[in-house]
Amino acid sequence: MTELALTKEQIKGFECRHATYSKSEHEPGDALVVKEYIHTNDNRRIPRIRLIENYEREFWVTREGKRNHKQKKEWEKEQFLQKFKTPQHNLLYSISKALGRPGMRGSLRQMARSPYLYGCDIPTTSLIKADYQRQWPTCVHPNASVAVMDTETDVVWGTGEIILITLSFKGRVFTAINQRFIEKMANVEAKTQAAFDKYLAEVKAKRNITLEVSVGTTAGDCVAMCVAKAHEYMPDFIAFWNINFDMPRMILALEASGYDPATVFSDPSVPAKYRHFRYREGSAQKVTQSGKVIPLHPAERWHTVEAAASFYFLDAMCVYKRL
Repeated sequence: MTELALTKEQIKGFECRHATYSKSEHEPGDALVVKEYIHTNDNRRIPRIRLIENYEREFWVTREGKRNHKQKKEWEKEQFLQKFKTPQHNLLYSISKALGRPGMRGSLRQMARSPYLYGCDIPTTSLIKADYQRQWPTCVHPNASVAVMDTETDVVWGTGEIILITLSFKGRVFTAINQRFIEKMANVEAKTQAAFDKYLAEVKAKRNITLEVSVGTTAGDCVAMCVAKAHEYMPDFIAFWNINFDMPRMILALEASGYDPATVFSDPSVPAKYRHFRYREGSAQKVTQSGKVIPLHPAERWHTVEAAASFYFLDAMCVYKRL
């Protein structure tokens, strides 16, 4: 039974696994891309993407008659505050107007220094998750689903190009092979399946794995096909081991083949104006109180990927180090 066939009586509630904020670059507006689970009364969890446009967040401003202090308080009585609601993309304007200073310029960090402003520093991605938990407190699952992605690169000709990329999730494995690597080899899928049966039969049987093999004309095609499968599988997390090896090469391969990473990594259901992608490398060094600069081990860095997708990328090597 698909989610569209569910009746209200069959639905117990909803769970927000995580959410991503997207701001439209071409027109006023924003959206929260929510990875949501439908909890049914017969104990199923059905994943889906939900788009919430122009979600209105709350913030509070001290009433004019109570603005008799210059230092910022840790808390204030609610009766002394006035509540406002606004979409995130309009927050700075709404704050300046609420403070009686329309047109005031500055960053959110600068505005938050006002002694009369409260509640503006919590991201909407946290607020929406709290909304879900308040409305459906029993619809919280303790475990997240995790897929694993890995690339292999060319060491034969020394180009460093991606020759193969694989996504593994529960009983499903998808592998995309670069045509350049296999050249004119025939029956590639059958041969790969045979090798899988020969060398990994125990793993295949234990997880009841179905292997799907595709061949891409370019490395970018392979990456795009693999990420498309990730959108289809909808895990909560996709883990790499040392993501800073794989992700830059994946981005390079996509761009070299004419793909827009924002389109590839964003869920296909997300409107084009809200699709985005950004890969940010974690700091490579830290500075001690004495001013000494210390290089960080690769496992101590924390790289982040921002995309409007149903999954969140992480580096399992860094997670293992921290745990």
